[in-house]
Amino acid sequence: YEQPLNQGVLGYVYRTGKDVNSGNVKADPRFKGVYVSPWKESGSLPEEGGRSELCLRLATQNAYFILNIEDPKLNAFSDKEFEALEFFRDEAKAILERSWLYHSLIAARQFTSDAIIGTDLKGKITSVNRAAAFLLGYTEAKMQEKLEEDQSTNRKNSMQRHQRVVKTLHQLHMKYNS
Repeated sequence: YEQPLNQGVLGYVYRTGKDVNSGNVKADPRFKGVYVSPWKESGSLPEEGGRSELCLRLATQNAYFILNIEDPKLNAFSDKEFEALEFFRDEAKAILERSWLYHSLIAARQFTSDAIIGTDLKGKITSVNRAAAFLLGYTEAKMQEKLEEDQSTNRKNSMQRHQRVVKTLHQLHMKYNS
């Protein structure tokens, strides 16, 4: 299904930036002369009567989506359903924005000619880009292997520390409770 941006409820939402919850789009004065039936070509539903339509914008800096839900019944969507979908939309928007930012940062880090070295709060190297690996005298693959070995060693050391703490606590418990 395709629809020009100057037609229909979707076009209205795109052009005005306003969400829509219409209990009868065919009788709604905002859509007189612009309503486009999604069922007209398929012939799956008769054209007489009204249609409910709910359209929510989901716009980020990098993309524009419209969540469009239609029902052949009149007044099919309550205000509570509309509010719930607004909440869903806001959460989805935040996820899309974070995802876009994450992937942009990964791409920028990976393909910049500057050396970028990521560290944890203790100053331990946790990631490097291609330029940093070269600066440190490693291929990118060898640097990744070294970082994975270091992380594996850190996990083993952490487990050993944990086991010592548990053993000490057990000994103290036995000493003071016997």
